Amino acid sequence: MMCNIDKATLLRTKEFVEKWHGNQMYGDFPYISHLMDVLIICTNYHFVIQQLALLHDVLEDTKVTQKIIGDEFGTFMGKLVYLVSDEPGANRKLKKEATNKKLAAIDEENEDGVFALIVKPADRLANMLKCSQNKNHGLMKMYVREFPEFKKAVYREDLCEEIWGRLFTLYDMYK
Repeated sequence: MMCNIDKATLLRTKEFVEKWHGNQMYGDFPYISHLMDVLIICTNYHFVIQQLALLHDVLEDTKVTQKIIGDEFGTFMGKLVYLVSDEPGANRKLKKEATNKKLAAIDEENEDGVFALIVKPADRLANMLKCSQNKNHGLMKMYVREFPEFKKAVYREDLCEEIWGRLFTLYDMYK
């Protein structure tokens, strides 16, 4: 199910995430900087993907619920944000295992899943690029360590190959 999204909706989405992420920081920058980095990576994709890029962390990092997203942007977008959100778990390892299992089960013929399978690697690329730029070797090591399982769960041939190409390059540089 495709929904119509335009630039006005993207602006409203940006205002929504700025409000809910509030004073959260992404390193030394307001959290919106990370969301904008993911949006920029997704600029050449459909507006739905761009909106999802902005919303991708709101379930994980704020008090927003899937219902709030659904009320504000429609149940379709609420479902998409759920798909890209990390699953709960006692620690990062368990969260990532559960999330990778959810992502691996996505059927790429399902339009909803394709959106998630583009935004999730865009998010990872934004994170790894920021680590590289800021010389955050500890965080980069973590992403490199997680990369094989992440790739196994999320990579689909011929889907957002330009994003994956950049991810493969960073992985090869830091492994």
